[in-house]
Amino acid sequence: MLFATIAFGQVWQVLSVRSRTESFYHAGFFSNRTLLSMVGLTLVLQGCAIYIPFLQNFLQTKPLTLFEIAFCFAAGGLVFVFLEIEKAYRNHRGKKSSD
Repeated sequence: MLFATIAFGQVWQVLSVRSRTESFYHAGFFSNRTLLSMVGLTLVLQGCAIYIPFLQNFLQTKPLTLFEIAFCFAAGGLVFVFLEIEKAYRNHRGKKSSD
């Protein structure tokens, strides 16, 4: 589960840090199609690492249940939440100091 959580955390991180100042929602989900393609590829490869027997043996992973995958996805999503809060704080603080 740690392997999946770290991978999902990295996916969430790259979605958040593509702009240092704009929130993910303000920047637009489809504004960088190449990045979305790479995120999709990463998720497919993660699924392969978890569920294809040859890769399970090589990477020493075990298949995860739907609940476990959802947990890893949500835990990795905390990275996104913290980064978006940090951006909002920096933007708010920057506006206050310029007033």
